[in-house]
Amino acid sequence: MRPASRSEPNEATPRLSPRLRQVAENVCLGLRDDEIAFRLKLSRHTVRSYIKLLFDVFNCGSRVLLALRFTESVPKNGVTNVGVLKPVSKRPKMKA
Repeated sequence: MRPASRSEPNEATPRLSPRLRQVAENVCLGLRDDEIAFRLKLSRHTVRSYIKLLFDVFNCGSRVLLALRFTESVPKNGVTNVGVLKPVSKRPKMKA
């Protein structure tokens, strides 16, 4: 008998759209919603909606668990770009 453990993701690797994959990759990098929105040229509201959808897909409720399950679901041949993305530079300040 197997000991009780945290809830496990679905057996099958979820198929994500390219945009959902990008959002998940940026969550794995520890970026905030506004940083992801700036990087992907989306609204913060859209990013929040995508993250809620990712929570449903990966059956989790935290960004840390989402990142863990997303990285575990990626094939070992390195199909994703997690960890390869460059850090976001700060938004340039407007000159008066």
